[in-house]
Amino acid sequence: LKHPFQQPVARRPRAGVGATQQPQAGGRRPMEYAMAEAESRSETLIASAADRTALRTRHLLAAAQIVFGLSHGSLLITLSMALGVGATSWWLVFLPVWLGNFLCMVLLVFSWFASCSYVHQCLNQGQARLGESATTNNPSILTELFPQVIMAMFGLVFVLLALVAEILLCRYLDRGQRGESRTLVPSALFFILVSLLATCRGICINANAELFCFLGAGCLVSFTAALCVPGEPFVDSAWIFVLPQLASAFGLLVSACLRLRRAKRVLTREERILRVVEQLMLIGLLAALGLLLWALAPAGAHHQSSASSAGAAAGCLICLIAALRARMAVVESRHSLVRNRLLDCEASGRASGTGRETRMMV
Repeated sequence: LKHPFQQPVARRPRAGVGATQQPQAGGRRPMEYAMAEAESRSETLIASAADRTALRTRHLLAAAQIVFGLSHGSLLITLSMALGVGATSWWLVFLPVWLGNFLCMVLLVFSWFASCSYVHQCLNQGQARLGESATTNNPSILTELFPQVIMAMFGLVFVLLALVAEILLCRYLDRGQRGESRTLVPSALFFILVSLLATCRGICINANAELFCFLGAGCLVSFTAALCVPGEPFVDSAWIFVLPQLASAFGLLVSACLRLRRAKRVLTREERILRVVEQLMLIGLLAALGLLLWALAPAGAHHQSSASSAGAAAGCLICLIAALRARMAVVESRHSLVRNRLLDCEASGRASGTGRETRMMV
């Protein structure tokens, strides 16, 4: 007989008769869980490494453009110093260009392979972009990354042609310094070819279009005019190299003002400040080039000291503008591209407008 207050005792099932075997601590299932966790962790590390390489091609291309601008601004400074000092070796005067062009070529070649990890991860996942396009800054390998690599290849050809043109120009100036016979035609033809390539790039591609268009057109007009004037263009008509650059600087100033006005609503506070400072420096560059044009003008005596000071000031301002462009690229890399922000803003505006029209119709 059972006691009325006795609690029922649960019976332990025998082994093999309706009993479920619990996995031991060192069993097979915990090991599978550990392996799966390790695989997911390694995949996360690979994805994060791919995310870090996603923007390297874009950054290297921006760095190459900035180095190109810094080296040619430094060339203008050394040319002005040589004008003030007198006789010096032209190969040493062009040293900033030799170093800058070499560094540009290195950066352009590295940009071809800088985002290979990101491309490999995208191909493994069968996606054109890692992450959601609305929440990530990763580029699409089809519409952004591969075109950037192709442009880097064309950029290498452009820098090589510019280097050949500058070597021929330096040889022309060196032969004139030693009193030997010389001709500007080979160097001018290469500069015209480089100018045409830059102008076509600015016309066909929207990114930095005004920079390539105005500078390419200015260089094209300068060396075309140099082939047409009689005598030595660098001695008798040096002002023809300054006047087109003055017009190019004015065009860059106008385009910078219009670009700021168009993109002001999507820019951060620092980006707006940087663009305003860039416009002030472009105004200073206009003043320096105007003074240089006056010092080299054919009407009246040449003012060598004024030309040297104005050229050095213009070179310093070009280097500062290139440094500002570098800071703009760093700030922009923290967010999406400005043109993408403008597209998103226009799309949201159209969507809100469509919604208002629908509500009015209802």
